[in-house]
Amino acid sequence: MSYKPRSNCLKFINATFLLLLLQVVRGQDFTSLDRMLEQKKSQFGGKLAVMVWKDSLLYQKAIGEDFTITTQENVGCSSAWFAAALVMTFVDQGKISLDDKVSKYLPVYATYAKKYLTIRHCLANVTGLASGKGGVEGFFQKKKFETLEDEVNAFASGREIVNNPGEVFNYNDIGTNIAGRVLEIVGKKTFDRLAMERIFRPCGMKKTSFASDRAVNPFSGAVSTASDYLKFLEMLRNKGTLNGKKILSEAAVAEMQKMQTGMAKTGFIPKLVEGENYGLGNWIQGEGIFNCPGLSGGWPYLNVTKKYVCVIFGTPKDKEKKQVYSPIIDEVEARF
Repeated sequence: MSYKPRSNCLKFINATFLLLLLQVVRGQDFTSLDRMLEQKKSQFGGKLAVMVWKDSLLYQKAIGEDFTITTQENVGCSSAWFAAALVMTFVDQGKISLDDKVSKYLPVYATYAKKYLTIRHCLANVTGLASGKGGVEGFFQKKKFETLEDEVNAFASGREIVNNPGEVFNYNDIGTNIAGRVLEIVGKKTFDRLAMERIFRPCGMKKTSFASDRAVNPFSGAVSTASDYLKFLEMLRNKGTLNGKKILSEAAVAEMQKMQTGMAKTGFIPKLVEGENYGLGNWIQGEGIFNCPGLSGGWPYLNVTKKYVCVIFGTPKDKEKKQVYSPIIDEVEARF
């Protein structure tokens, strides 16, 4: 009569021990990552933050005086992920379609023989319009325009058609900013206000904004924090929902994560993402793996297959070296 209770007791003790062991192991999982970040901090000018989330916060580390997970920085081209999500809120509402002609909302594009251009072409960076200053330097040119409207109108009148839409992929700010201007027309508000109302505020991203004293830049003009960007990624991992709030439909998130460039030849692509495909506002690194490195600001990373998200926040001295980021990502990947 006493055997069975003792057996159950032993099972309970063993199960409890196993849970404690798993907690210890998980707590030790990121020790090697800690060491790596300390070794790499000089490559980031001594300021670096990394966060990892899978249903709960698994890892958090910030290095540098006055640099924390809530330190606000420009996130560079990682802004395009926000911009694409904002576009998809309008698609969800049926206010626009990705295959709508831009000229439907911006007649100036028909005036300058660019009537063919669609919102999808814009977000996929296959507009066929001539780029400005080439390479990474082009991302850091100071905007000479006072408004997004002025800039996008200048694209219509001043950028030559060098390829048919969909033929060549050129990573630049042209398409994303055109799409952003379309939203201003449809939403009857400035792009930065729309982003605040539809993405940032619903996601609880209190220190993220597109506000600027110059032309708002949907492609690379956002400021954010490591903790804020993590919330955005978690929303995408949850197929458009965060803390019970529906930000995007599952279909919208899935569309963002599809390759959108088709058979387009590669024109300009940053070295950081060579060999990767492009969706809407984000790079497709592999099956179920998405990222959007910012060149300045860091590397947001989403692994749908393993169901976790990671943010590397900080600006490396050599902005084009993937080797700076990839060992950190590899170390995190190895934990799952």
